Amino acid sequence: MLDGAAIRESGWDVAKGASPADPVSAILMQDHLINTYVLDLDTQSATDWIVTMPTKPFYVVAGAAGTASAVPPFASTFAQGGAPDYFGLAPTTLAYSDFDSGDTQLYDRDGGFPVGMFDWGPNPPPALIELRWTANVLTFNNTNLFASVAGADVGAMLPDGWLRLAPYPHHDAAIHKLVSTDTPAATYYGLPMIGFMANSYVNGTLAGGTGPVLSSYGATSPHKGHVRVE
Repeated sequence: MLDGAAIRESGWDVAKGASPADPVSAILMQDHLINTYVLDLDTQSATDWIVTMPTKPFYVVAGAAGTASAVPPFASTFAQGGAPDYFGLAPTTLAYSDFDSGDTQLYDRDGGFPVGMFDWGPNPPPALIELRWTANVLTFNNTNLFASVAGADVGAMLPDGWLRLAPYPHHDAAIHKLVSTDTPAATYYGLPMIGFMANSYVNGTLAGGTGPVLSSYGATSPHKGHVRVE
């Protein structure tokens, strides 16, 4: 894989404990995902993020909740209700320059400042976002564009902006890390995540040459990812 201007090669020796899925997971590992959301009231906008983890079934085995751990980089075994990985929100009490670049955080549409404590509205998001499945829907302000039962809600916020979605915690535990079998080993941070943002707009009924026309639009955009390998 590309690492700056150079090519990085890592070894994944099954005899040394690597999973056969590790080479593919390493290519997909993202320290965090970045994309936008649109919730304008005038256009009745709705936004969902699709976040998939294609190699998750190779690491997450079935078992009773709390009885065993999943194989890194994942955090949980599969039990009733899925196998959650947690994405924590950065504290709102810190100054902009103090935010950990690995924390999940919402920004306004200019991207210059984190959304502050008093900008969330009456329904603040949960302290931890749980993505439980191989394919997940992350919805904004319960708009649930795809009407998914495999979703998580980010809560009420400003009408437009962008989100940095990062697995938590990856700095003080073995989870959300993938370590190669090289000497010295390379550590790939995050989770093997890919996906896209989808949103819809309804501009209302417009006057047309043959009568009123309902003006509705949709758009998609792939997630941008940040790769961290040390």
